[in-house]
Amino acid sequence: MARMPSTAEKISPATEKEPADVIDLRQKSVERARQRLEKFPELGKVYEKLKKEVAKGVVDSAVRRHRIGLAINEVRSDTEKYGKRSVQILATLLGYEPPTLYAYGAVAATWDEEEFGALLEEKTPLGLSLTFSHLIVLANVSDGRRRRGFMTRAVSEALTVKQLEVLVAGQGETEMVTQERTTTADILRQKVAHWEAAADEIDRDTRELIALAQKKRTQEVTKLLEEAVERQRALAKKATECAEQISAFVHEPA
Repeated sequence: MARMPSTAEKISPATEKEPADVIDLRQKSVERARQRLEKFPELGKVYEKLKKEVAKGVVDSAVRRHRIGLAINEVRSDTEKYGKRSVQILATLLGYEPPTLYAYGAVAATWDEEEFGALLEEKTPLGLSLTFSHLIVLANVSDGRRRRGFMTRAVSEALTVKQLEVLVAGQGETEMVTQERTTTADILRQKVAHWEAAADEIDRDTRELIALAQKKRTQEVTKLLEEAVERQRALAKKATECAEQISAFVHEPA
């Protein structure tokens, strides 16, 4: 079995496009999409409507997670008051994985409530705030100047989370030894935290979806739920395939 490339290898110049190239492709895709909106004005109206909904959802979700992070940091700071293994206990009761709560705490430790609110006011050219997953990546950059530089680019160039990860990792690999370097382990932790946060969000969305459907279960709602089931199964299948790939690599002789 051929050895899977490591995370560091995947982002090296020999096997992955430079961040600037990836970002340029993203900008070209956005420009082509905007041209399509000019050709189909009705699609443009739908986009404007959905953009507001997406923007509101991103902000609401981020604020909720930041508050959770503040609470996690509070219980971690006082074992006399909250006891040992407080985060693990809360994770079990709330249906989270502990690393997800630690990631929320890292974001809350990086930006206090006032700073976080101001951060969410910054919009990309697409009219959206950075997602909480973006902020988890940025919170792992300990140097404030570098973090702000990455954040500025993420906002001004509307980077996806993946593009930001590549940018941060690539920068860490090329900086002088005297500066912080982003290790393969750091990148893996970021990705795992991102997966767990996404899984938690899907779980909460599913519960909310069922609760809404129970209030008004029409034929249309039932059909949409059936479609949601198929999509969830497809996601589960893809997640299983990815897990098998990682397992095969882990158990392959070095």
